[in-house]
Amino acid sequence: MQTFQRDWWFNFKFPAAFPNQVTFAGEFHARYHVQHADKRLNESLVYLPLFMHFGIKGLTGPKLEMKKQAMMEQWQLLFLSGTVMWLRRVFVNDLGRLEDIPALLGHVKKNFPVLNHIGWAYYHCNFIWGDKKATRVGDTRRLNFMWQYSLLMYGLTNKNTYKKGCLQNWLLLEDCEDNVKEVVDKRRTYTETGRPCSGGDMDHLRERVSLICLGNDNCLIF
Repeated sequence: MQTFQRDWWFNFKFPAAFPNQVTFAGEFHARYHVQHADKRLNESLVYLPLFMHFGIKGLTGPKLEMKKQAMMEQWQLLFLSGTVMWLRRVFVNDLGRLEDIPALLGHVKKNFPVLNHIGWAYYHCNFIWGDKKATRVGDTRRLNFMWQYSLLMYGLTNKNTYKKGCLQNWLLLEDCEDNVKEVVDKRRTYTETGRPCSGGDMDHLRERVSLICLGNDNCLIF
């Protein structure tokens, strides 16, 4: 995000220097920072009790460790799935409540543990699942919304660099030239297999690039 912001300001201040360069922030890092924001907001009341119950180690603490974040994402979505199953079991004869979660939150407002858990699932972890699904299926409209809602998540956890990045990236999404917007809308994700639901983030692909040197001067980038 820091690299994106520096390049963005350079393009903004000196538009004639590189007229064909467009700087865009990728969703992979944005999604993982949202997941980290969710963890920081809900660690003491949601994640720590679940980690202790299931004997999960190595995922606690305030620091974002990208190498562990994929495992953290798996547990987040597993906990969300379990929460949905629990809610459907509790309200098996009153499924209408599950169609209006804000009203349900008002119904359980005196039960603080339940109130907090349902609020976490609806407002935070459900958003994380939506981001991942949008990436897998190439739903660019939903990915655009991700940058809007993420601003709220970053604001609550003082991720100021990403707060500014959301605003700067949103300007690109809403105010770019038509040909650029066409690329952003239709070439936002990649797939290595071509199978449905196999999409990935462009900056994730960049993270996987490796440099192979043949001899002293010949280097190939894959």
